[in-house]
Parts: sequence; C-alpha cells; structure tokens
Amino acid sequence: MKEAEARQREAERVRREAEAEAEAAQRAAEKEAKRLAREQTQNQKEAEKKAKKDTKKAAAAAAKAAQQVETHRQEVTGEAKPHRKSRLDKRYDRQVAALGLLEGETVTIMADGRSGVRRATMFITRYRVAIVGRSRRRTMVRWIPLEEVTKIETAWRGAPTLIVNAPIEVLPFKQRAKSTLQQLTRLVQSEVREARAGGGRRHSADLMQDWNDRMNQMLDSSAGRFRLWIRRHPWFTLVWLASLVPVAYFISRSRI
Repeated sequence: MKEAEARQREAERVRREAEAEAEAAQRAAEKEAKRLAREQTQNQKEAEKKAKKDTKKAAAAAAKAAQQVETHRQEVTGEAKPHRKSRLDKRYDRQVAALGLLEGETVTIMADGRSGVRRATMFITRYRVAIVGRSRRRTMVRWIPLEEVTKIETAWRGAPTLIVNAPIEVLPFKQRAKSTLQQLTRLVQSEVREARAGGGRRHSADLMQDWNDRMNQMLDSSAGRFRLWIRRHPWFTLVWLASLVPVAYFISRSRI
C-alpha cells in the first residue's frame, strides 16, 4: 500500500515537472517569437527609412542636375530670371516716378527723414534738390533747381532740420542725428556751388521753364503767397493752433 502511494506521488511529481518544463518551453518559444517579430519589424522600418532616404537623395540629385542644366541654358541663351525687388527698391522706383526725372537727370544723393510731420526722402539730382513723400496713396513732391537755391541753413524744429530756401519754395528736412544732418548740409552746399559754377552741366532748360511757370503762378496767387509765407514762418502755425485751445475751452464751458 505504501509502495503504491509512493509510486503515485513520484508519478505526480514527474508530471508536474513535465508540465512546468512544457510551460517554460512554451514561454521561451513565445518570447523568442516576439523577439523575432520585433527584429523583423525593426528591420522592415529601417529598410523603409533607407529606401525613403535613397529616394530623397535621388530626387535632390535630379533637381540639382536640372538646375545646373537650366543655369547653363540661361547662360548660353543670355536669359536671366527676374529678381524680386525689395520694399526699398519698390519705394525708390515709386518716388523716382513721382519726381519725374528728366532725360539725363540722375540721382546723386538720397536721404530718408521727415518734412514737417510726414516721412519723406530728400533727393539731390543732377539738376535739383527735391523732397518726395513716402506715402503710397498720395506722394508729395516739392523741388528747387540747384542754381535757384538762395540760402541753406539749419535750425531746430523739434529735430535737427535742414532748410533749403528759394524765392518761391522752402524745403525743410529733418533728421534724428545732428551729425548726419551736418554731412547732408555740406553735400547740398557742394552740389549748389557746383551748379552755380556754370558751364551748363547742371542746367536744364525744361526744368527752368517749369520753375518759371510755377513762379508766375505763385506770384499771381494770393493764396500761394500766403502758403509760402506760412512755410517760411512755421511759428505762426504753432501760435494759431495754441490760440484755438482757450477758444475751444470757453466754447465747451458755455455749453455746460
């Protein structure tokens, strides 16, 4: 009886050991299968990445070759791809078009600043000194022939200001730095001296005809003479605006 029980226990132990070994073998097999699946997936992803990379390299090489061919074709045929203009170039073209350069007239000096409260650019060309506004909607243009400039002075009008005078025109031009304004003043004086030296190099008959027409219109118009006087005496505008303050105050008090 005891021997039968012992054999039964031994058989049970052997069975449990066999089951444990089978489970361990199954887990090991599953683990190995998962590892192989991961390796296969990783290898597949790496292969796809490599294929994409090779495709991109081939496309880049093809694009570079096509660009080289196109560049060579343009060099051979003399064709050039138009360059996109910057904002400064576009503004310069717009201001030059508003100024209306004459035949043979070129821009010598250009400086950005303000005229009054408006942003403007001072142009010094072969024949004239001009101030051109920077507004896109309405471009203000005022100019004086270099040989008609009577006085060049500097003053303080809220900022260092260069004032170019003529019989029928005044061009105030402000800049932030006094040193920059002094350099611009010397350049304007040099251009005016060269224009007055004679020889006809800085003289334009068409421009002087336009200037004389403007002068006649200004002298025949009382409103034009008054505007010129206001430009020569900007303090009057300040006094007039200051006088409106108490008037507005009394009007507002009377309505209460």
